[in-house]
Amino acid sequence: MKRFYLLLVLLFLTGFSYGQIKKSVEIPVNNNGDTTQLYKWITDIQVKLKMNRLRYSSDPVHFRFWQDGQAIDIWSVDNKTLHGQVTNYVWENKTTIWKKKKLKPGKLYSNQYALDGLQARTVYNLFLRDSIKNISSEEKNSGWSQGSEGNAYCFEISTPGSYTFKTFWAPTSLGNLKDATPIEEFVKNINTTANLQQFLAKFYDSLPGGSYTNGGAKTIVIPEKIFTDYYYDYDYDYEYDDYYLDY
Repeated sequence: MKRFYLLLVLLFLTGFSYGQIKKSVEIPVNNNGDTTQLYKWITDIQVKLKMNRLRYSSDPVHFRFWQDGQAIDIWSVDNKTLHGQVTNYVWENKTTIWKKKKLKPGKLYSNQYALDGLQARTVYNLFLRDSIKNISSEEKNSGWSQGSEGNAYCFEISTPGSYTFKTFWAPTSLGNLKDATPIEEFVKNINTTANLQQFLAKFYDSLPGGSYTNGGAKTIVIPEKIFTDYYYDYDYDYEYDDYYLDY
């Protein structure tokens, strides 16, 4: 009887082992062989917001696009229906809290909204049309310079057998570099298709007054809400951190 149970256990473990799909992982590394700071930073955001870690996803297809303050997910669980979701996020700036001479981020605010089926399909088609999967990440792309200013874009691309993390710094600043144009076009079209800036503005509207950062170079200033016996119409210009009060 003991031999019978032992045989069952061995069969189960053997079947479990063969049932696992070895997933190849491609993540940019620094000169010292460590993963890049951008990958670590995005991983930290995912953990704090309890987002799915695509590195361990078993979805047939799932990609995530990152730009300042936003992550856009497109995925399918059955290779037929596509789903889409946008996550907005910012950190509260704590200007009085310093650690090792660096500004310490405060509370992390976020919200999410779903894309409809047509939007999800359109974004996925943009991803395919611009051949994002076939473009090498900036550190492997000859002529793609890196810098400390400008917008950085990241892609996570996951299938059951592979996970790839790509970064592209400031494609608009690279002139006629061949691979920069598809990235630039994708960023422009996805923002239009998914109404990303419109929903980002609504997210900012929901925040308490204060100073925030979304990981980019700009500081986002949300004025304190003013309540009086009169009606005021607030008009925000978040791009340039300006604020207008129209009577």
